[in-house]
Amino acid sequence: MSLWECNTQWTGGAITGSELIGMLNYAGSLQLVGTTHGDHGAFGLWNYEGTAYITGATFTDSPSDGGISNYTGALTVESSTFVDNVATYTYEYSYDDGNGGTVTYAYEYSHQSQDVVCYSATSCELLNNTFSNGSAGVQVSYSSNVLIEGNTWTDYQRY
Repeated sequence: MSLWECNTQWTGGAITGSELIGMLNYAGSLQLVGTTHGDHGAFGLWNYEGTAYITGATFTDSPSDGGISNYTGALTVESSTFVDNVATYTYEYSYDDGNGGTVTYAYEYSHQSQDVVCYSATSCELLNNTFSNGSAGVQVSYSSNVLIEGNTWTDYQRY
């Protein structure tokens, strides 16, 4: 779902299983109420230079890029749930052993998911949300202004 420079109010429903971005809000105004998001290849919701207000939403199986990523925009997430965001990543390397066989190394990395990412001079407000069974909760970087108030985190694997 791509929203480009528009005003959108979305109530209910689900966006799941995208190979890349579940929802992109580019330079628009987005209001999500009671929606479900999960199992995306990259971003669950990417707010890029837009304004997004999210309430009563559920984010599951968030990717390493974030269930919600806010880049140079304004984001408010209120009374939402982030659950089961513990993705695994498998790296495999194979080579010829010189005797006609193949040797394969496989490494599995867990805890690669992020719930919310606020970066590049964004404004983020995270108010009264519930975070459970996750790996990397909230990442804040590059001159962002963030208010985190009344949230609950339980069963986190990394930070």
